[in-house]
Amino acid sequence: MREKAFAVFFFGIGALIDGMVLAEHYTIWGEYSPGTGFFPLLIGTLLMLASVIMAIQTAKGTYGSPKTKPDRKKIKDMAAFAGIVLVSLLLTDLVGLIVSLFLVFALIMLIIYRYSWWYSLLVSAVSIGIIYLVFVVGFSIRFPVGVFGF
Repeated sequence: MREKAFAVFFFGIGALIDGMVLAEHYTIWGEYSPGTGFFPLLIGTLLMLASVIMAIQTAKGTYGSPKTKPDRKKIKDMAAFAGIVLVSLLLTDLVGLIVSLFLVFALIMLIIYRYSWWYSLLVSAVSIGIIYLVFVVGFSIRFPVGVFGF
């Protein structure tokens, strides 16, 4: 029963996101690149699709796993992830999106996956470089900037 409720809830969230994008007349596709509404519309549609698949699998009895409680490490990791994401959202206006995403990637790799600090920083820098090249340079999308100017 809980899985059906989750499927309906997430379908509603996806429909709400898509409805907001379409009602506010965001640009889905610009002349040369995706518009401001492209990504939210894509996420909303994928969320609705995933919830339909979840509902179908629940009806067939193939969704879910055995009822087990998460162990203490998984609970700590989930709390750490939620904290990292929350802090990065709060810091985005101050330090900018690029720095905030870099911190998210690095801290997740350091705290949750327990990689070495140099590997975490390297992978985070490469990832942020790719994101910057694709979105800022390639699609000319402006990211929120902070006190550092990027």
